[in-house]
Amino acid sequence: MLQKLRNIKLRRQHLLVLIPVILMLVFGVGYLLWTAIEDDDDPAASPAQSTGHTPEPTAVLEQTVVVWHPFPSTSSEAQAFDLIRQQFQDRYPNITLVFEAHPEADLLNDYTTAVQNGAGPQVLLAPGAWVLTLAENGLIDGFSTELFDTASDPDYVMDPAYQDNPVFLAEPIARAFTIDNTPFALAYSTEFATLYFNRTVVGSTPELEYFNDSDFLATMQDYSLFLTPTFTLLSGLYLAPGRSLDTLSTDSVEAFLEDLDAFQDEPLDGIDVNNDVNTYQAYFREDRILGFLLASSADYAGLKSALGDDLGILPLPRHSTAVRWQVLVPMEVAVLNLNNTLQEAGAAEVFVQFLLSADMQRVWFDETGRTPANVLGLESELAQVWGETLEHSVAMPLGFETTTLPQLDYAIRLCSRAKTRRL
Repeated sequence: MLQKLRNIKLRRQHLLVLIPVILMLVFGVGYLLWTAIEDDDDPAASPAQSTGHTPEPTAVLEQTVVVWHPFPSTSSEAQAFDLIRQQFQDRYPNITLVFEAHPEADLLNDYTTAVQNGAGPQVLLAPGAWVLTLAENGLIDGFSTELFDTASDPDYVMDPAYQDNPVFLAEPIARAFTIDNTPFALAYSTEFATLYFNRTVVGSTPELEYFNDSDFLATMQDYSLFLTPTFTLLSGLYLAPGRSLDTLSTDSVEAFLEDLDAFQDEPLDGIDVNNDVNTYQAYFREDRILGFLLASSADYAGLKSALGDDLGILPLPRHSTAVRWQVLVPMEVAVLNLNNTLQEAGAAEVFVQFLLSADMQRVWFDETGRTPANVLGLESELAQVWGETLEHSVAMPLGFETTTLPQLDYAIRLCSRAKTRRL
């Protein structure tokens, strides 16, 4: 019996020694599990990755979003960005927004080098012509489905605060930079052909529904139409029935140039294409005999300043009942750095959504004269006419601006050279 009691006593002593060890093991394992869960929830604790999804704006914690752009610090574009920054900070005080200007000639190389070294801005504002190169070299990440749906679907609202300040891009513009079903860029600025008229010369707003209609040609004969000689602005003539940029060929381009020659060789048509852009815009501004001008949407601010309420814009004429006049649209875009963490990507998308809202796009237009990608915040005439143009536009194909477009512009300049018409 005594021996049994001794054995029990020894076992108790062993238990007293083991209990602290067991408790230490339990608490140690629990702590490791807890810290592992915390690390999973903290984006900063994991390396940058392509997510395809970002948190809702309300979930963004303290962040800094650095935006690189190609505009000089004293430019109207930089001033517009500063106004946008101030309003952004008022709305999102937990996100510090910083704009940094880089010379356009250096921007692509600066960005490429920074990203390859694991750094760079959270957002890059750049010409749309760069997107294909940036994507192919693995330097940018795609936008989330939520933001893309917000930008492309007028009935989809990710943030209720934007109910009265919509974020919306016409479908050809929203989908212009989708590669393998991933939107790699979203446009914030555009440029496209606009048909202007001078009310002092033409009188009341004309109804010019079809380009090949006798009423249209008669009106042009009476008041004259000047077409500026670039393929971007004359693309509506090329993209006639049976032609598309996908079927661009030597024969189709030659036929297009022959059409331009015909306009210039028969001045009674009242339609003229030549290189003397400044002279023709001067005639248009000075209430001379030129009644119509097909020029860039970027010319609106200057023309409006000169003509005031006498400046009008018209919907682009159709080729036929079923075929609209389609124009080619170059764009300035926002892209996301591939190195962004999940939290950085979320904050960056909050900024891009804000930049694309109707109110901020109006700031961009008012300060710079550049045409916004979202025209819903403009006055009714512009919003209606430009909105319709963008709905039926053709986005600049990826790589087109750096390859085919310069050759087409050169051909048009040769075609129109030395054929300046005397007014």
